[in-house]
Amino acid sequence: GRLVREMAKRGYAVTGMDLNEPALVYCQKKLTERGSWAVLSKQDMTRFQFDQPFDAAFNAINTFRHLETEDAALQHLKCVAKHLRTDGVYVLSLHIVPHDGELWGTERWSTKTPNYTVKYALSVQAIDEEKRIETLKMTMKVLEGTKETTMTDLLRLRLYDVDQLKGLLAKVPAFELVAVYDFWFEISEKTKLTKNSCDVVLILKKK
Repeated sequence: GRLVREMAKRGYAVTGMDLNEPALVYCQKKLTERGSWAVLSKQDMTRFQFDQPFDAAFNAINTFRHLETEDAALQHLKCVAKHLRTDGVYVLSLHIVPHDGELWGTERWSTKTPNYTVKYALSVQAIDEEKRIETLKMTMKVLEGTKETTMTDLLRLRLYDVDQLKGLLAKVPAFELVAVYDFWFEISEKTKLTKNSCDVVLILKKK
């Protein structure tokens, strides 16, 4: 809900959705703390339903890749298009497999506050090329004084190369790809979908 909270803070009328009830409760708590407001809805991103059309929608880093099949991805894109006004914009960001086939190495970061130290690592556990599924392992160690807590989770994400992504978008004629950016988010520096693409932000316009 970070983007939901930031956009609400800036005065946008925002609607956020998730299937995870605790995540929605947490987002609402943070909105309240900031004195902001947004509509939060527990729905599936492949078959959600709202009464009013939207001017824009966004799906942040790799959330789209949780949809493990082509059918689920298509249902999601068509459902988003259905809920946008004509000329509405959909911002979709994801990692895709570049031509050398290397999507992830091991990603690490750490942070520290007066009360906590957090260390995080993300690494590839397995790749099923036939099913186009990548399994990632996330490990987070939290140190509070002398007490250390370790949390581990596995993520299953669908793999796309540039041709597979273009092929998927071609099946949704309601959308036109009007711009591509990378994860530096420099609005003045557009890029293109190529075999070297890895981190992409797609700007799709509803026809």
